[in-house]
Amino acid sequence: MQTYPILQLQPKKERAVLLRHPWIFSGAVKKLPKAANGDIVEVRTAEGQTLAWGFFSPESQIVCRLFAFAAGMNATGKWTGYELNLRCSLMLPSGKVKSAAHWLCAA
Repeated sequence: MQTYPILQLQPKKERAVLLRHPWIFSGAVKKLPKAANGDIVEVRTAEGQTLAWGFFSPESQIVCRLFAFAAGMNATGKWTGYELNLRCSLMLPSGKVKSAAHWLCAA
């Protein structure tokens, strides 16, 4: 499984991610990764548990925009069918893109 720079959260700041909120604000971050704007980062709790992956934005108050949550992966690091179906459901029957998030699924 591919590794990414790690964005570590402050203690007790993982609740929003566990509830699948798509943004991480700068005040929730304990340690910023060494990554460029737009890079994919792995989000971990203060104890080191992987929670999600997102796009890093160091100059914004929203430092990470999440696109995948660890609960959707199995032990081998592969996406489960449910998670993929959920992510791909943004496409309209006509084949037109409903939102920019569809491109994550189509890529």
